[in-house]
Amino acid sequence: MKKPGRPTDALVQSIDIYPTLAKLSGLTPPKDINGKNFLDLLNNPSLPGPEYALSYNQSYGPPFRGKPRMYAVTLRSRVYRYIQWQKDLAEGEILFRELYDHRSDPGETNNLAASEPKVIKHFEKILREHLD
Repeated sequence: MKKPGRPTDALVQSIDIYPTLAKLSGLTPPKDINGKNFLDLLNNPSLPGPEYALSYNQSYGPPFRGKPRMYAVTLRSRVYRYIQWQKDLAEGEILFRELYDHRSDPGETNNLAASEPKVIKHFEKILREHLD
């Protein structure tokens, strides 16, 4: 990198750090890892980067043992964060949904899921494509 850092709106995740550091170090990461090298974004922050960031989370609840009580599948775009809480990751029974607009609500305090059905449908379609 030849220039000081500049801000970017590109979406990267912690899972992307390993393949990026490996590339910077001249190493070849294993082909079966999920992270993506974002070295091009470091060198050119004006690049668009990925359109979405996908992540999963398990909620065990008290007493924090046994099978998870529910799973959260999260899809983040530059504008929204969509969270789909499911009883089981494989069967996909949806318990509830959350949708936040980061332009007006960066603290994620106003759940828009009930008032934005078109946005919810759009994110559900993208999730199905990623999970199938």
